Amino acid sequence: EGARHRGEGLKPYDKLIKEMKTTIKSHKEDEINKIPQVAYVSFGSTRAKERCLQDHYFSNTFPACTDREFYSQKIIVRDAPEPSNVHYKSLDFTHRERFFRRTWSFVFWGFLMLTCLAVVLTLVDFNASLYTGACDTQYEDNYIKSANASQAEIDCWCYDLTYQRLVEETSICERYLKERSEISGLLLASATIGCTITIIMSIVAPCLARFEQHSSKSRTEVVVLDRLFIGYFIITGVLITMVNLNLRHILNLPYWFDGRYQEFDSEWYSSIGFTITANMFMQILSIGCFPLLEMFFLSCRRRWASNKAATLTQAELNVEFEGFS
Repeated sequence: EGARHRGEGLKPYDKLIKEMKTTIKSHKEDEINKIPQVAYVSFGSTRAKERCLQDHYFSNTFPACTDREFYSQKIIVRDAPEPSNVHYKSLDFTHRERFFRRTWSFVFWGFLMLTCLAVVLTLVDFNASLYTGACDTQYEDNYIKSANASQAEIDCWCYDLTYQRLVEETSICERYLKERSEISGLLLASATIGCTITIIMSIVAPCLARFEQHSSKSRTEVVVLDRLFIGYFIITGVLITMVNLNLRHILNLPYWFDGRYQEFDSEWYSSIGFTITANMFMQILSIGCFPLLEMFFLSCRRRWASNKAATLTQAELNVEFEGFS
């Protein structure tokens, strides 16, 4: 009777055991039906490897014209990365799965770039609204210092002064300096938003590269570097410069950017040049500060671990001495 009660107590686990057996069986079938995607071959000498690459040069260049196949797939021979550089987990993904992953990654990155471009164009329009304009009229100092000059004329007179004269004439140009300070602050705020965009791009790009499951670590880093370089170069430099140039007047194009500037004059440097420079400096600080802080943190942690080496196990020491993944 006791054995019968124990058997009834195990009945709820029968369904779980059956599901586990089904899962194990399906995994075994997947392993049997799995087609090899990549094979790594080690040669005894460099000359043998070069001969193999030369022998497969035509089939690598024109895969459709060769009959060298393995499991109905064309054989392509390439120089493999170092074993420590290989992403072994990525080898479980087929070429088709990688293609779909990279397609989705490309679409998402394109959508992100379009969003960033829209934000940058909005910032450019905002910066253009802050434009005060140069003054072509020359005013005498005595007239400006008299009570007859209007505020617009005073601002125009202050605009043409050098920095040393502005310091000397602070009492007269007080309102002008205040407005210029506010404009510079707003330009700095827009540069901060642009820097935030670059930080988002620097976070998203590695995530997408890992999602694509590249076969080597170096290839993953190359993809990240290419995307960030193109994105930063277009958003920070090319786009802002092209939008603010009057290319319709310069190149006589019927449809193009109708910007405010026809050349790189002093006003361009004070507004657009300042924005680009501020973006560059903030990118250096925002992107470079994280590895710098990580270096100091890991240095302190490793120093602490070296002092506690007698009380820590090897596994704990490995964790303390390893960096962030």
